[in-house]
Amino acid sequence: ALETALWCRYCLDTDENGQELLLEDESAEILKSWAVSVFAPGSETYDWPDAFGQLASDPEFIKAFDEAVRSIATRGVSATLTSYIDGNAEHTPAGQLPNVGT
Repeated sequence: ALETALWCRYCLDTDENGQELLLEDESAEILKSWAVSVFAPGSETYDWPDAFGQLASDPEFIKAFDEAVRSIATRGVSATLTSYIDGNAEHTPAGQLPNVGT
């Protein structure tokens, strides 16, 4: 879920300093729209692109994704990744990717 939240942040097509990132994907507009809705202040609901399939309805994944997005939005990418690497449970998004379809 953390990886997906980081990718979602990337899909905003700017980094945290406002520098433009190149999002080369045939679904770039859909992904950017999704990312904007996810990172919008007070956002609690958003539509998942079709590419996520069953993950988009998995409550454990969604909870972990939302926690990761909140951490990235409030603490930043670097601090979120540092907490994850250091195993700091207080600031690390919870959950593992579920075994969907296996």
